[in-house]
Amino acid sequence: VREDISADLVKIQTPALLIWGETDADTPVTHAQRFKSLIPEATLAIIPKAGHFPFIDQPVPFMTQLNEFILK
Repeated sequence: VREDISADLVKIQTPALLIWGETDADTPVTHAQRFKSLIPEATLAIIPKAGHFPFIDQPVPFMTQLNEFILK
């Protein structure tokens, strides 16, 4: 959470999916937006009513986003 990984993010050259919980208090959505801006081919999916573990809080929307990304 406190480590700056910006230099590594810009090196990612493949499509990437960032799935974030809308109410994540540990790593807020502002972090996700910054990550998206640094990864050239990133897609950001924000899961409503989900915290730091959107795959637990909202499994159906999480899986929907994951499936759409994989199948495109």
